[in-house]
Amino acid sequence: MARGLTKRQGEALEHIRRFMRDHSKPPTFRELGEQMGISSTRAVSDLLKALEKKGFIEREAGRSRGINLPRTELQNPDLPPSVRTIPVVSRIESREIIFSNIVDVFHFDQKLLPDGELFAVKVSDDAMNFVGLFKGDYVICRRVAEPEPNSLVLGSAAGVLIVRFYEFANEKIHLKPSNKSYQILSFDPEDRQFFVAGEVVLTFRKTK
Repeated sequence: MARGLTKRQGEALEHIRRFMRDHSKPPTFRELGEQMGISSTRAVSDLLKALEKKGFIEREAGRSRGINLPRTELQNPDLPPSVRTIPVVSRIESREIIFSNIVDVFHFDQKLLPDGELFAVKVSDDAMNFVGLFKGDYVICRRVAEPEPNSLVLGSAAGVLIVRFYEFANEKIHLKPSNKSYQILSFDPEDRQFFVAGEVVLTFRKTK
């Protein structure tokens, strides 16, 4: 159990973490209550208020899934300085806010990673399988102001994350798959629902 929490609060936090790892999204009050055997939404609300007050979660008012793990969750004083903690995000709502939906963290030797602000996402399809990147794999991305031509990037279209090759031509941004059974996706640079969140700097696969 995390220090500073009651037994029940610690159980709630672990349920939230596990749900976010398994489903790539936060639980609703009802889902959290079902997992914990609590029928009262008031009781669930009280647990979440306590977790928020103690800094273990952050909440967004008015959203049914408005529970997020704060960035302080990423800090682990027990790790050596050579190990870097990379947050895993499930959804990116804007170019300015990358870390609002953290569902897990990975730890990597700093020597394997470049400098810069890094985050990881799970690949959602097989559009890049001809270059060895499959659905369920992970990519580590670095925020960049302007991607290099033909680089592997992470795009966000209305919050949905897409890994493709980047190209800018004919006044449009094109995201190109390696698997030709997938379509090339094209976006107007002024499209407010789309942006390039970062360049891919490392790919890896988790094994059970």
